[in-house]
Amino acid sequence: MLVRNTHLGSALASYFSGTLTSPSLSPAHAVVLMRGHGFTVQGPSIADVVLRAIYTQQNAGIQTTSLLTHAAHFGPGPAGADVGGGGASVTFLSEEEGEGATEMTRQSALRPWRLWVREVEALGLYVNMA
Repeated sequence: MLVRNTHLGSALASYFSGTLTSPSLSPAHAVVLMRGHGFTVQGPSIADVVLRAIYTQQNAGIQTTSLLTHAAHFGPGPAGADVGGGGASVTFLSEEEGEGATEMTRQSALRPWRLWVREVEALGLYVNMA
């Protein structure tokens, strides 16, 4: 989805807002895939957003390769079957596992952030004049 007007912008923003009954709650989604356009990421800090963006792209590549490898071995399965084909299905993280993964990411976010900042500085990609 390419955001070209207020209606589309509002639709995208709705995924990053709290619930209607409790707008102060954390957003339900950290990443939103936009058909034909890529993805949008939100987070509490620029370091969190960069980390989520980088790892979302890497993990999507890993998942795609895994699903293609599975389909090559077991066959694509019948149309409308669960993701994975060949009688297998994807096992998603439980709510508890997702919360644990989010907390672990929060605690370890600064380690790769410092590395990425040094890489940008070493390559001269950004110069802070302040």
